[in-house]
Amino acid sequence: GGWAWTDLSGGVPDADDTPGALLALAAWLKTDQALSDRLLPAASAGVRWLLDLQNADGGWPPFARGWGTLPFDKSGCDLTAHALRALHAWRGTRLANPSIDHLARQELDTRIAGAMEAGLRYLIGSQQRDGTWTPLWFGNQYRPQEDNPLYGTAKVLLALRDLGRLDSPPARRALDWLVISQRADGGFAA
Repeated sequence: GGWAWTDLSGGVPDADDTPGALLALAAWLKTDQALSDRLLPAASAGVRWLLDLQNADGGWPPFARGWGTLPFDKSGCDLTAHALRALHAWRGTRLANPSIDHLARQELDTRIAGAMEAGLRYLIGSQQRDGTWTPLWFGNQYRPQEDNPLYGTAKVLLALRDLGRLDSPPARRALDWLVISQRADGGFAA
């Protein structure tokens, strides 16, 4: 049910491309409801795949649910934020596929709500003292630790925006960090 970065042999479904595909399908469905017979089953399978991937800590790993000891089973704030945005896009009546009975839709909505709450708890718990989030993927070779708080923070802020939580204390700390991180030329050197 998940999507990989390629449709070629060897592509592995992951927690970055699957949310991207789910967000694209949600946007596509908004423009053409006639596609619902084709899009809803794919989205439902993708949502279920994403729900099954969530780690016990509430975050999402890149490829495999696990214990957080290997790079491919460790939760990341960037992946978790992307997953939350995708789940939010399909939550509720968006998956009201006539081929799925009412109880199954209700069960799926309950799973999505629980997964989103656990994901938000993971994000709040993984915020750094300075207000940033450090992503699992996409580092910055110019930083001493090769981390990329600008990217991670931006990904989480997008999720908090979509969920209507930009006024929350974690979002405020992150936005304050962005303000003080901006260079005189308008760019960011994080």
